[in-house]
Amino acid sequence: MVRIAIIGANGFVGRSISEDLAGRGHRITAIIRDHRVQKLPFIESILYVSSADANQNWKMLLDGIDVVLHLASPKAANKPSQKQKQEYYKTIVDGTLSIARAAVETSVQRMIFISSIKVNGEITNGPAFDINSTPIPQTCYGECKLTAEIGLSKISETQHLAITVIRPPIIYGPGNFGNIYSMIKFLHWFPGHTLPIGGIKNNRSLLFIGNLTSAIVRCVEDSSGKTHLFLLRDRAMISTTSLCSMILSILNKDINLTKRFTATIRLVLAFCMPRLSEKLFESLEIDDNTIFNTLGWNPPFSTKEGLTKTISHLKNK
Repeated sequence: MVRIAIIGANGFVGRSISEDLAGRGHRITAIIRDHRVQKLPFIESILYVSSADANQNWKMLLDGIDVVLHLASPKAANKPSQKQKQEYYKTIVDGTLSIARAAVETSVQRMIFISSIKVNGEITNGPAFDINSTPIPQTCYGECKLTAEIGLSKISETQHLAITVIRPPIIYGPGNFGNIYSMIKFLHWFPGHTLPIGGIKNNRSLLFIGNLTSAIVRCVEDSSGKTHLFLLRDRAMISTTSLCSMILSILNKDINLTKRFTATIRLVLAFCMPRLSEKLFESLEIDDNTIFNTLGWNPPFSTKEGLTKTISHLKNK
């Protein structure tokens, strides 16, 4: 039994991981900002903070905790305002490092920080990203995550705190309203019989929430006392065309994915909506061998299983 503090326990990942951890007999304390939340499933106790930055008494909040799981983070924006950038730095950098310093001064044995593959970059034009790839963040959000990682590495080296950093790609699953949700909703709504997104031969790394929580459980139960960096993804990478085809199959929709106008759409999107163009047409390949070699972990769910669970949840809402 491990005593775990989850910072951001009422979010998408927090609610999912709480069930998995409680099912294995661990005791969970939630640290959240929303005072309206008086009860959370599988949570033993709730502590409230006004923010997840450095202006909290993290030492008091982490008293009696074995593992702290840091999930709290502002949402990544394509074009963040100056205010959002300041919030990124306050929460992602200052807050994270304050939590780590407090962990050093308490009984915490391991800190787990959920970073982002944005630390490495937005696309791969050559080898897949791995733990030895040079980070080249393209966004303020990615830069702040990298700055936090560097600070955590220094604390781990000098203060002997075991830290696990996880860099996930796009996370999807029941209850998440991100890009995969939007794609499912669009394909579910689409009234035509042909879509010009056939023949796209990229490789995209995705991560089903069930796979992420399974990996986090393994990291929580890691008693090696060593610091790790892990990149995660579903079992196999998938092209945009294959992903759409898989979603349509689960939705039982017969839509032809044609190559006819794909190149034209790519040119238009690259000019008008470059971020969307990257996600649809470029590759984001991740080498996830390190976590298998270190902890013996493999993702328990395939992408099709993850999408089926996600779509089933949407249909039942």
